[in-house]
Amino acid sequence: MKQAVKSSATLAPSTQHSVIMRHLQAFRENNLQSVMEDYSDGAVFITQQTTYTGKTAIRGFFEELIIHFPPDHTNFTLHTLAACNNMVLIIWEASTPTLSVMMGTDTFILSEGKIVQQTFAAHMNYH
Repeated sequence: MKQAVKSSATLAPSTQHSVIMRHLQAFRENNLQSVMEDYSDGAVFITQQTTYTGKTAIRGFFEELIIHFPPDHTNFTLHTLAACNNMVLIIWEASTPTLSVMMGTDTFILSEGKIVQQTFAAHMNYH
């Protein structure tokens, strides 16, 4: 996975980095339980279509998406990981047998090592 890391954080950037990298690795491994462990109970997740509140709702989003990212057949490139204070931005692209993501971006707000808010937007083409 290619990555460019930029940080101007006043809090420990290594903590932010490790939380997000662990989250991405769990997603890439299709480990839904580990993905969900990264979220606080009352987390809010905003996408282009819907706002999900709480772990149960967020889990539903990932259950539908993760099937398009088989671990052995996904090419994922992380272009940017930028962090400041408790906010992290990632910009990425991916291709799988059923999906091409020309550009994806997520913004995470972290508190005490958990994702409390996230936005997600992507240009996704299903095959």
